[in-house]
Amino acid sequence: MLRSLVFGVIPMPGLFFLGAILIYGAVLRFTPFGRYVYAIGGNEEAARLSGIAAGRVKIATYADRHLPDRRAGLADQFQGQQHLPVLRQSARCVVEIWGGMGTQPAHDRHEGFHEFTDKEPGIKYLLDKQSGDWKQDQAYNIMATALRNNEKIDLVYGHNDPMAYGAYLAAKDVGREKDIKFIGIDGLPNEGVQLVANGELTATFTYVTPGAEGLRQAIKFLNGEKVEKTITLPTQKITKENAAQILKEHGL
Repeated sequence: MLRSLVFGVIPMPGLFFLGAILIYGAVLRFTPFGRYVYAIGGNEEAARLSGIAAGRVKIATYADRHLPDRRAGLADQFQGQQHLPVLRQSARCVVEIWGGMGTQPAHDRHEGFHEFTDKEPGIKYLLDKQSGDWKQDQAYNIMATALRNNEKIDLVYGHNDPMAYGAYLAAKDVGREKDIKFIGIDGLPNEGVQLVANGELTATFTYVTPGAEGLRQAIKFLNGEKVEKTITLPTQKITKENAAQILKEHGL
């Protein structure tokens, strides 16, 4: 996902950055919470004397910095649970292709997957932390080596859709793509969903970005409302059964 291009032009991180600017800018400009943040930033003592709960505002502000990563990890755990039906249908020998080893999303996607799959009996993981760095061509090379070294591969789990597709192409080049299921993450309509609709990926899963939810929880905390310790963001499993409808909904 981090290496993906929307419409083949716009880098995905750029969209995330722009979205964060718009969301946080609107909060700072149009909400009481935003005005409190400005007031405390200008003169914390004066803000406190005017009746603003400076300590509570600061806690909410700093807490919001950590909420997104926690929510993302929970989303990955939920995705791991959603992988189980595909896994149980076919897989005993699994190839996992990591994203960037130094990135938190890669570790979240690995841990979310293994949170549930490690409990399934008889599963053999064929690779030891092979990183495709989110790139299709690197995933192709990793899969090509795995195919040479393993006569049986049942399932490939790529940490994003381009890497899952790269693994598919490697298998196709040696005539083994029909024997293997390929699953990825991100579920972008013009990328992963299209690959599923084409029959090249078995499934993909949407990856919900958690910044907006983290902000909502921070504001709830500021208002004295109860904040749940655990919030699992929704994700969607996309298969051949619903891919065409999703493409239609997005005008594709």
